[in-house]
Amino acid sequence: MQTSGPIFPLLADSIADSMRQNAVMSYIRDHLPPQYAAEVAGRRGKVANILAIHGIEPEIGSAHLKLYMTLMFGRSGVSRLEREAVALAVSSANRCHY
Repeated sequence: MQTSGPIFPLLADSIADSMRQNAVMSYIRDHLPPQYAAEVAGRRGKVANILAIHGIEPEIGSAHLKLYMTLMFGRSGVSRLEREAVALAVSSANRCHY
């Protein structure tokens, strides 16, 4: 089996292209339990993708939302702008592009 030369990079590029074109994970159900969807949609009326994925385990999604709301909107001596700056720095350090 050849593992170097022109064929290997072409194969890697082909696999990467296929993954980008078929970026659907069919094993994750796309139906949210109605009670969970209503809870996490809130005033926006729309479920954020990060919370939708938690629909698999609604208790985890609810806990995640509660934590987020407390951190970002709870009483604190830290301003909303400062909180967003911290969140951005952490995401950057974690190489999170979401």
